Amino acid sequence: MKNKLNKLIPPEIKDGKLFYLIKELVLQETPLNVLEIGSSSGEGSTLAFVQSMQKYSPKTVLYCLEISQTRFQKLHNYYKALPSVRCYNDSSVSINKFLSKNEVISFYNRFNTNLNQYSLELVLRWLDDDIEYIKNSNVSQNGIRKIKNDNCVINFDMVLIDGSAFSACAELDEVYGSKIILLDDINDIKNYQNYQLLDNDSFYELIFEDWNLRNGFAVFKRIQQTLSIHFFTIVLNGEPFIEYHFEILKKLPVPWHWHIIEGVAALNHDTAWSLRTGGTIPSGLHRNGISIDGTSEYLEKISSQYPENVSLYRKPVNVFWDGKLEMIRAPLRNITGQHLLWEIDADELWTVEQIKKTYHLFLNNPDHTAAYFYCYYFVGKGLLITSRNTYGNYSHMEWLRVWKYQPGCDWISHEPPKLCRTDSKNNPVDMSTIKPFLHDTTSAEGLIFQHYPYVMEEQLAFKEKYYGYKNAVKGWRKLQKANTFPVYLKKFFPWVKDDAVVDRAESKGIQPIFTTDKTGKRYFHQP
Repeated sequence: MKNKLNKLIPPEIKDGKLFYLIKELVLQETPLNVLEIGSSSGEGSTLAFVQSMQKYSPKTVLYCLEISQTRFQKLHNYYKALPSVRCYNDSSVSINKFLSKNEVISFYNRFNTNLNQYSLELVLRWLDDDIEYIKNSNVSQNGIRKIKNDNCVINFDMVLIDGSAFSACAELDEVYGSKIILLDDINDIKNYQNYQLLDNDSFYELIFEDWNLRNGFAVFKRIQQTLSIHFFTIVLNGEPFIEYHFEILKKLPVPWHWHIIEGVAALNHDTAWSLRTGGTIPSGLHRNGISIDGTSEYLEKISSQYPENVSLYRKPVNVFWDGKLEMIRAPLRNITGQHLLWEIDADELWTVEQIKKTYHLFLNNPDHTAAYFYCYYFVGKGLLITSRNTYGNYSHMEWLRVWKYQPGCDWISHEPPKLCRTDSKNNPVDMSTIKPFLHDTTSAEGLIFQHYPYVMEEQLAFKEKYYGYKNAVKGWRKLQKANTFPVYLKKFFPWVKDDAVVDRAESKGIQPIFTTDKTGKRYFHQP
């Protein structure tokens, strides 16, 4: 049977309510970057965007995604004379992000939508056809990500999700954070669940819906937030973790900026204790004072491409930072007004949902000044510390990660982190002592981040030299070969003096964000 994607189809969004609503939205919002997923041959919604762009918003760029090569060819020919329309013959997301057969069956049986007008057998055949077409046509995958990367777009100003019925959930994940999100076919498998997600999302508001036109459509607008987040990270040789953070931050529906302070911290001030244990800074750990593992090149790339969201701080060539205290102080000169200040070490992994929840905690409780968190502290592949108030999770000081920053605040120390303001007598007042969110509150909200300081042998080699942790590599290798758990960490790490317990993550029902396969290839995924 000939695949339906090889056929031209008449435009569905043409001279109707959604067609004219698109034109009105372009007039009102004057967007700079618009993404249309499922442009077909360009005579429907594409035409609505273009007509309004030419009349009201000449600076707008429209990115069109169409997987069908037959339809794409007509789309390309129709708009090739317009530089403001850029057409991509790609799959919006990768095949492995399409709904599975089991997910389609579950949806079909659970929700009574217009999809139930067709037999389940036919619906599953459509899914097979979509996947088969992508495989046989050799179109590129991850088209949304490609458009973002090629054009240095973090969030689109406007997005229409109208592509494959089986990829729309993954598409929303890729465009989440966009200012305006239009969903076509909300009474179908394509966007029914996307509608539910956005309708229950406190960062978005429904501004228009119509369930009776064809399979229905809806428009959601991101709610403007006044509180922004300033993340900061100090790093030397942060691969592979350093690249995870930016992909997460790009999906946030709130204003943010990432300050990255790169380079060697001299063993002064907070880390001077490591000199007593034999800590040194070997020349092989850096190149002229910066990273040697690809971190530097990556940071230079994103800071130059996204200057409004990423700032990179370094010392002059061959000059070390005067300890980590000087490093965390560096961004403060560029932060004005009241914001959330959020420390993310290179090996500390958070999810989008966790950041959103923490943001809401502070938004709904403006009198709070800081927040403590527990972490899942990994000491090997699938191995983590499960005890509390021991190494890795001392609740009297760990993990203080978010502060309510106000002008005049300054860092007094890095270990432990103390952000202070001055009182009426010019005395420093630690922000974390005023009114913090404590562990019970944050953990109840699922705000337990994943920490990976001891999962790769090169991390142990670094700590053995920099902090003077003797036999760190040897002890870690022994821990990885252990067969029986739980075990005490001090049996493997001699610098650990308490009864911290290590167990397998799977025994606690914890799915690691970071993992490696048998070949050593590294992966990140959302739990």
